[in-house]
Amino acid sequence: MYTHRTTHGKHISLHDCTLSKLKLKNGKVVFKFKDGINASGERTEKAKVKLKLTPMETPVCYVYEVKKNKTVRKEWTLEKLKDKLEYGGYTLEFVECYEWKFGKTVHRIYCCSLHSDQKPYLLECELRLSADKTVYKWQGE
Repeated sequence: MYTHRTTHGKHISLHDCTLSKLKLKNGKVVFKFKDGINASGERTEKAKVKLKLTPMETPVCYVYEVKKNKTVRKEWTLEKLKDKLEYGGYTLEFVECYEWKFGKTVHRIYCCSLHSDQKPYLLECELRLSADKTVYKWQGE
């Protein structure tokens, strides 16, 4: 199904990649990208990233909305984000990732954009996830 696999994300980037599906199951988060990810400076064909979440950390999505000239931060669960992507007309594009390691756990803050064809057309958001293991898989040469 996938021709490439790595657990080392050194040459992997999700920058400018649009999420096509978000799956949540048994302490795992799976990002699917029908248009691929960036591996070693090249865009791949379809890809997925599977994160085994750290049981002691709660993943969260912060969404930033501007209301009356003030930015308001709202906290969404990953389930709510998944519902917004599947049924709410939103798409999620990855912009940047900050990560650091503490013990065996890699903590990540994904800075993203939520796009919609209805107002508000663009919302900025952060996905905060801590994973004990991450697997990247993709199709390509």
